[in-house]
Amino acid sequence: MCIRDSSEPAPRDLEQARELTRNAIAGIRRFVQDLRPPALDHLGLVAALEGLADDMTAREGIRAELVVEGVPQRPAPEAEMALFRIAQEALNNVRRHANASRALIRLTFHPGAVQMTISDDGCGFAAPQRIGDLATTGRLGLIGMYERARTLGGELSIQAEPGRGTTVTARLPVQPERSG
Repeated sequence: MCIRDSSEPAPRDLEQARELTRNAIAGIRRFVQDLRPPALDHLGLVAALEGLADDMTAREGIRAELVVEGVPQRPAPEAEMALFRIAQEALNNVRRHANASRALIRLTFHPGAVQMTISDDGCGFAAPQRIGDLATTGRLGLIGMYERARTLGGELSIQAEPGRGTTVTARLPVQPERSG
């Protein structure tokens, strides 16, 4: 009969600990990438938004698509980050609340401005008449999107109606990122 020293972990316990560690590391990597996604720095806003759309389709089963109009250019880093965060929050709302099967991100480059529209075919909601009324309805994520756009001199509008989906439109004045 073989007696095992109880101070040594069993192989099964070690494997469970390894699996927990692998899962924790993967979660931390996702969290860090969400803070400032590498694609945003290295490849720009268009690639980062493509990543969000692909991720929503793969993970959530909600068909997400990015459409780019105009001549793509790299806005300044703060404008890229604001637009990325607005898209991220809008898509999180689609995932959590909309019961949608499709989402569309439309990124339109204009001289001196960029406009991004995120729309879905979900259940919609009764949008308040004024952005300021969002706080009383508990829609803090929408307030955050509004504040991100406003901080950079932009605008954000929300169109929603029960049974007709939701459309979030952000328009930011931008100067192209300067190289050099």
